Amino acid sequence: METRISRQSSDIILKATAEVFRGQALEAIGLDLPPIVEMLPTVLPVAEVKEERIDFLFLLADESLLHLEFQTTARMEDMYRFAGYDLKLAERYRRRIRTAVIYSGRVREGPEGIDHGSLVYR
Repeated sequence: METRISRQSSDIILKATAEVFRGQALEAIGLDLPPIVEMLPTVLPVAEVKEERIDFLFLLADESLLHLEFQTTARMEDMYRFAGYDLKLAERYRRRIRTAVIYSGRVREGPEGIDHGSLVYR
């Protein structure tokens, strides 16, 4: 009889171990964070077939990229969309990215940005 070992065996072991940490402090692994409340699903299903277009993308003299957007609305949803664009640009070009949003119409100021801890976008 052939024994099959999952390619993700270390992931499976780590996930099982994480259950043991529920309600525990994370100091044991060197993280100064609040205790774990619950383990959330780790699978992020993606099934997209679409083309996204940003307004303008420029290569600058310092080898960085300028992502330029023109907007007539100032919504948080737009910030998440721009952050998604920039993540895809970073993955593709592996360069520093600067994003500028130029608002027109009645917009006086845009959203402050996104701050989810290790994910910060301004």
